Amino acid sequence: MGLIADTSLCQSMFNFLNMLQFSKANIITMAERTLNRHKKQIESGKDAHGSSFEKYSKGYARRKKGGQRTPVTLKDTGKMLKAFQVLKADYKSKELKFRYGTKANKQGIKMNEHNDGVFGVLPPRKIAEDQALGKDVENGIVQDFANQIGNNLQRMTKTKHMVKL
Repeated sequence: MGLIADTSLCQSMFNFLNMLQFSKANIITMAERTLNRHKKQIESGKDAHGSSFEKYSKGYARRKKGGQRTPVTLKDTGKMLKAFQVLKADYKSKELKFRYGTKANKQGIKMNEHNDGVFGVLPPRKIAEDQALGKDVENGIVQDFANQIGNNLQRMTKTKHMVKL
């Protein structure tokens, strides 16, 4: 025998679709927060899988880092991470989406070379790979969605809601 839930009262309490309502401003905020988390992760020297980036080569460390090979933060001049930005954020046809990264310019090429590596010159330092962004970045996205749903519930019910994951 299966369980049966009576949801007849739920519709009068609140509309589930309204609970999942996100504005363009909400999506832009979530995109910016995700981008900032990802930059922080990169600056801490961690890749998309939570491992430390492969250390700098001896020659590069000697020329640019006073001989220090770790931590690898990918921010020698800061230009590459500054170019790492929100590219698009919208909510169309009931699909929430945002995209961030670099444009196809000098900094974008440099970031791709770091991510994929350049044979014999630069080891791969996976900033993002196969939908992996890093634990803190991914958990942050989930928390942002949960917080927005909590805000929507609060707006709808006039009662404070806190969502904890």
